[in-house]
Amino acid sequence: MGLPWGHQELQGETVEDRYQLVRLIGSGGMGTVYEAEDLMLRRRVAVKLMHGSVSSDENTGERFLREAMAMARTSHPNVVALHDAGVFRHTSYLVMELLDGLDLGVLVNTQGALPPGVIRVVVESICSGLVAVHQTGVLHRDLKPHNVRVTAAGLVVLQDFGLARLVEASMITAAGSVLGTPQYLAPEVVRGERPTQRTDLYGVGVILYHMLTGRPPLERTDNLAGLFFRLVNQGVPPLADSRPDLPADLVALSDRLTALRAEDRPASAAEVLEHLTRPTDPDRMTLGTLVRISALKRPPDGRADPFDFPSRTAVVPRRSTSLSYSYARHPLAVRVPSSTSSTATLSPATRLRLASTADAPTRLREAVALAQRGDHSEAAYILDALTKVCTEASGPTDPTALAAQFWHAVCLSKLGAAPQALHLFAQVTDRTSEEGN
Repeated sequence: MGLPWGHQELQGETVEDRYQLVRLIGSGGMGTVYEAEDLMLRRRVAVKLMHGSVSSDENTGERFLREAMAMARTSHPNVVALHDAGVFRHTSYLVMELLDGLDLGVLVNTQGALPPGVIRVVVESICSGLVAVHQTGVLHRDLKPHNVRVTAAGLVVLQDFGLARLVEASMITAAGSVLGTPQYLAPEVVRGERPTQRTDLYGVGVILYHMLTGRPPLERTDNLAGLFFRLVNQGVPPLADSRPDLPADLVALSDRLTALRAEDRPASAAEVLEHLTRPTDPDRMTLGTLVRISALKRPPDGRADPFDFPSRTAVVPRRSTSLSYSYARHPLAVRVPSSTSSTATLSPATRLRLASTADAPTRLREAVALAQRGDHSEAAYILDALTKVCTEASGPTDPTALAAQFWHAVCLSKLGAAPQALHLFAQVTDRTSEEGN
C-alpha cells in the first residue's frame, strides 16, 4: 500500500501551506522523498513522506517521531540536518536539507573499489558524524552505503535515520519482525540482542569492506534463514585471509569493525578516529571528482539530476588559498563555446592580464560566482585561462590550477559537453593522485 494519493497528484502540492513539492527524488521501505520549495524561507529542501501503510501503524508512527527527535538533537557537518517535521493528510513527514551528489552505494557500484585515500576520507567522515550522534544518545541502526551521501565537494553525510532510536527508549519492534537491510545487520541484532554503539561500528566495517573490494561482504539473498545462520555463526569473512594486496591498515580495521563478537570491535567511533591514518586534502578533492565522474557515467533514469539543486557551502582543499563555493541550480540559457580552449591562441602576456598568478584566487572566485549565476560559458573561458596560467607558473598540481580545472569541468557538464567534462575530471583525479604520492 502506498501513499493515499498518486505521485503525479503530488507534483505542485503544498505541504502545510509551506513546502511545495517539486519532483520525486527517491523512495524506500519507509517513505518517499521529494525535492520541495520552502515558500517561507525561499530555499530548496527535501521532504520525506511516510508511506500510507506505515503512517497508519501506531508503532511505526512512534518510531518516525523518534527519527525526528534523533536528527534534531544532532548538529554536525557529517549528519543530515533536520528542519521540520509534522503530519500532512494523515501522513507523517520530515523536512531535511537537500544535498547534491550520490549515495555511496551508487559511487562504489560505478567506480568499483575506491582509492585508499578516498576510503579514509569516507571512514573519517562517517566516524566523526557518529561521534556527534552517539554523544546525544542516538544510534543510527541502519548504516550501509546507500545511507551515506557524498556531495560533489567531497562532503560525506550520514542520512536516512529511519531506523534510529534513542538509546534510552524501549524497543518497540514487534516480536519476530526484523528492522534493517538483512545483509547489513550486525550478528547481535540477528540474535535479538540490544544494539549498542558497536552495532553502528559494525555498519562502518561493512561499508569499509564494500569500498575496499567493490562489493558487499554478504550478497543479497532470499534465503534469510541461511543468511542469518551465517551472520550469527561465521560473520563477515576476514579480509586479512584473502586480500594481501589491499592496504594492511584498512584491512585490519575492516576485520576489527566486522568482528563476530561486539566486544572484539572498537569501543567507540572516537577510538576508530584515533587509529585511522588521516586523509589528505588531495584525497578529499579526489572524492568529489569521483562523484562528478560517476554522475556523468550514470544512465538517465528519469529522476532528478543529483547536481541540479543546491549543496552545502564547502571549502576547496588547497595549500595556498581557500575558496568557498556551493552548487546552485540555474536554467541553461547558454551554448557550449565554439572552442572550450579559446585562450589557447592568446599570448602568455595577454593571458596574464586575464589571470596572473597574483590575482588568480580572486579571478577564481569571480569565475565560480559566474558559474553559480548560470553564466557557464563566460566562467568556462576564465577558468580555462586560469588553468593554463597557473599550470605554466607552478605546474599541473598547483592547487589553484586544479580548482580551476575542476570548475571548468563542472561548467562543461552543465553546458552539455559531457565527454570534455569527463576528460577534465579524469585529469584532476590523476593530478591530485600525483600530488598525494
